[in-house]
Amino acid sequence: MRKHKLLISRTLAAVVLLATVLVQCSPFLPAFGRAFLLIPAIVCLSMFEGVPPALLFALFFGAAWDASAAGRDGVYALLCGGIAVAACLCVRYFLRRKAVTALLLTAAALAPAIAVFRLTADGSGSDALLNTARIALPAALAAAALSPLYYMIFKRIYASAGSFADVRTFRLTKRKQ
Repeated sequence: MRKHKLLISRTLAAVVLLATVLVQCSPFLPAFGRAFLLIPAIVCLSMFEGVPPALLFALFFGAAWDASAAGRDGVYALLCGGIAVAACLCVRYFLRRKAVTALLLTAAALAPAIAVFRLTADGSGSDALLNTARIALPAALAAAALSPLYYMIFKRIYASAGSFADVRTFRLTKRKQ
């Protein structure tokens, strides 16, 4: 029964990520509205998954992001994979599953995303800083603002299935006298 609930929760998570990729890759939205929506989704998913499933989700949907962006050649897939592993390990060993943690990890993950955007946005280098200030910074602020929403969505998905366990339960042993 537990495997069935885990399969349902991962399927719902994949649907949320697919909807995010479709919105992010839509040509009908302005550039600041679609640039970095996948990053808070990957961070919040990684907070509730183990490392291998989070990495697979991130690589697959990062590759979908790369397919929609011309000339990126797997950069966003590797970026999303690294973000997923880092977020998963931070929550497992150092941080708690909270909305503030999701916001903090999203802000930390957006810095390399902005750097990748700046390096791959324009080959000339003359107006790359202007493009970064005009497009990437509003996109990063929009992504950071959506981080608590993604956290609540994934928390609801995984809590209703009962498929995530609290890895931060450290028990103190009784002292022998």
